[in-house]
Amino acid sequence: MHLNHVGFLDIPFPFYYVNIVPLVLCVGLIWFYNKGIKNNPNPSYKISRWRKISFHLSIVALFLSLEPPIDLYADDSFIIHQIQHALIRMIFPPLFLLGNPVTPLLRGVPNWAFNKIFNPIMNSRGVNAYYNFITKPLVTVILYMLILYVWQVSFIHNLSVENIYVHQIMHITMIVSSLLFWWLMIDSHPHQSRLHYGLRILFLGLLIFPNTFLGSLITFSGTAFYTAYDPLNSPIPVSLITDQRIGGLILWMSGDMMNVIAAAVIMGVWYNKEEGNRPGI
Repeated sequence: MHLNHVGFLDIPFPFYYVNIVPLVLCVGLIWFYNKGIKNNPNPSYKISRWRKISFHLSIVALFLSLEPPIDLYADDSFIIHQIQHALIRMIFPPLFLLGNPVTPLLRGVPNWAFNKIFNPIMNSRGVNAYYNFITKPLVTVILYMLILYVWQVSFIHNLSVENIYVHQIMHITMIVSSLLFWWLMIDSHPHQSRLHYGLRILFLGLLIFPNTFLGSLITFSGTAFYTAYDPLNSPIPVSLITDQRIGGLILWMSGDMMNVIAAAVIMGVWYNKEEGNRPGI
């Protein structure tokens, strides 16, 4: 638990604490992104307005997911926790990558940071070898689903609710694996996915099956797996089993719907590229 708060009804405005690291991260990303765009007044590739909006919306989604009231009550309610996970797994990553953040962020950081930190990392043989392995399509997709499944194992999930450090590891692994997955699906300039459009659609379609299986297992189970929650102490006061069922439904529906939407968008982009009308996303 983050704090031993006394409950939603006794805290009508649950903003009495702030997660400093996510706050600094979000402010830093916005600052360096906009500074990087400003530092490059005549770019060979100009970032469009809608991509800038997409980037800023992604930061809003990340901030909302990791700050109160969502983060505060994610420890009490499986429903709220699954809303949080939907934001950090399926809303933040695609919006972030659609904003083409790589070049602006690298241009926005101080020169000393680029020369002493980022440039050596990008030119490291070990880092590049690890990157080439972890971004292999099959490895990326398996990692993406494996992270989801591991954190839904009841005793691991309950531990993450009760231990803030395990909870932070959960969120970090979910964010990283989700960014890698959507990095495979989206051509975020100057990055070009190694996966053909048709295979992207195939992977998105196939992932519906394990996501549906996991979501339905949680939703229709008659056993309360996640006993570390106290939903009666949350803004959604329901029984433990009802909390689990609605949360499972959120996991199930949000994952399947996002895959379908992404597949439809990619199919449209693929068609337009074949027609030669406009570049890919």
